[in-house]
Amino acid sequence: PAPARRLGAAVSRIPTRFAPTAVGEWLFVSDFIRRRAEEAAGALPGAGVLHSGIDRSFVAAAPERPWAWRLLCVGRIDARKGVDTAIDALARLPEEATLTVVGEGDEEHLAALRTRAAPFGDRVMFVGARPRAELPAIFAKHDAVLFPVRWEEPWGLVPLEAMGTGRPVVATAGGGSVEYLRDGENAIVAPADDAEAFAAAVRRLAGDPAERARLRDGGSITAREHTADRFEAGVVAALERAAGRRG
Repeated sequence: PAPARRLGAAVSRIPTRFAPTAVGEWLFVSDFIRRRAEEAAGALPGAGVLHSGIDRSFVAAAPERPWAWRLLCVGRIDARKGVDTAIDALARLPEEATLTVVGEGDEEHLAALRTRAAPFGDRVMFVGARPRAELPAIFAKHDAVLFPVRWEEPWGLVPLEAMGTGRPVVATAGGGSVEYLRDGENAIVAPADDAEAFAAAVRRLAGDPAERARLRDGGSITAREHTADRFEAGVVAALERAAGRRG
């Protein structure tokens, strides 16, 4: 109700309503989010896209390693992230294939994942969250990174981090990640909830060093195009434009 909104604004000093058209410039992390916002609020003046980027520590390709079936999932533990698809893919891969899961989050879902992974014994390793400074080395110790998310990510940094460290990516392409994932050029794109497709993509990588090299090269180019330095420079430029308008 209007009186409650006015009271909330007076107490918190945070506006409870605002006019979207009164904003001079909008910047969204992906065109996907921009479209969603405009579907909800109508056309937004000065709406642009400024892609988020990866820390410079990820933009340094680690040496290529001999293929050893070491697979990696990184991210928040959440049913929408599709780690169960990666676990199910192991049933379709050789016995030497392993999966490391890095991240924390929903404890109930983590328990369900552990139950799902139990038949694989130590082939599935849940290592919890790791300091960000350790992640480049973790990527480097694996042969491929799986990104089996089943929801529409606003953007998705994990595939870019993997590309920056020189590791091929098998990913679903939904939401903002569609804007940089290119099947056969910098990643292998597979459908969500399709363990067989993920397993087939991993087998394809295992048997084709030339494709791994091509994806490594394409991924490196993509990662360098999406760095935190570029993102931060874009934010600064937007703030300077806003300050100029106010002046």
